[in-house]
Amino acid sequence: MATNFGSAEVKLRGGSILVIAHAMLNAGRISDWDTFNERISAEAPDEVLGALVRAGLLRSRPMPSAWMTAQLQRSDYTAHLAQAFGLSSSRSLYAGMKNLSVEWEADRVTFEPTRNRRGGAFEGFETGRNSGHEPVIVAFSVSDTELGLAMREALRRCL
Repeated sequence: MATNFGSAEVKLRGGSILVIAHAMLNAGRISDWDTFNERISAEAPDEVLGALVRAGLLRSRPMPSAWMTAQLQRSDYTAHLAQAFGLSSSRSLYAGMKNLSVEWEADRVTFEPTRNRRGGAFEGFETGRNSGHEPVIVAFSVSDTELGLAMREALRRCL
């Protein structure tokens, strides 16, 4: 079944970028570690980064509420994230991390920059009040290179 929507998250920590597909239920989103999570060097070519983001969006999936509820009760998100970044502990995991929420609907991909509030808490920016931190929006049909460039620009807008 072909879809024209998806959701993922992008995290930048040190010299690595991690893309994780989301499971979705209505407006709810949760990291779907079993479906897609890939780490790559932040120095990778834009085309490779764009292809990675596109793959994460294409692999995201709608899930039933019972599955989502069970996932929300798990306490191993931080452990998964530390392992994905190759860390033996989560002690300094969130220090300097940047986070993007990525949403795809129809032919529109929106990269939402966030502010790192420490301890794993990220929050979006208020529309019209945080100049320079606006979402980056591109068509899903752009080349992988253009998608990768849009992702880099959105990461630049994170705090």
